[in-house]
Amino acid sequence: GALASGLTMALMGRVVNRIDPRLWITFGALGMVATMAALGSIGPDTGADALWWPLLFRGITTVMMFLPLSLATLGPLPREDVGAGSGFYNLTRQLGGSLGIAVLTLVLDRQRAVHRAHLVEALTPTDPRLQERLLELQVWLGSRSGTGGATPEQALQILSQQVDQQAALLAYGDVFHLVGLLFLAVLPLVL
Repeated sequence: GALASGLTMALMGRVVNRIDPRLWITFGALGMVATMAALGSIGPDTGADALWWPLLFRGITTVMMFLPLSLATLGPLPREDVGAGSGFYNLTRQLGGSLGIAVLTLVLDRQRAVHRAHLVEALTPTDPRLQERLLELQVWLGSRSGTGGATPEQALQILSQQVDQQAALLAYGDVFHLVGLLFLAVLPLVL
């Protein structure tokens, strides 16, 4: 992603002034929506190969949005005001980024709790699949410890960790989709 950003920055430096910055920002935002949709579909079996392209495009689309935005923000300023304008621009970007991260962290925590509650709700003690899974975990734990057996509490602890991991994965998917929707929602402001 970082290499893609660097290469995109070098290429855009040559052509950014030829096209209206709003179009660059729009194309970058739409690319980011597609990237967030791709990242929002990650699952337990998602490997590094499936993340390679979305992260590459995230690097490209970030530059497509922020380079023209910086130039459009600072370009019209008189030379003597560029330093102050740059400081104010960076301050607003940092504050906006910090606020955005805080809000997304709250959403992530809430969604993780919601997904965990839904997943746990589906685990009923009378479900034969649950009983089978707990027995498999006990056998697996026993084979790893060398004692030949493990307690049901140990198996439940492993199952709880697996539920936590799945809930976190679903919550991250929700956050990626939310970010994509937010990019779409603010797009009219750019145009």
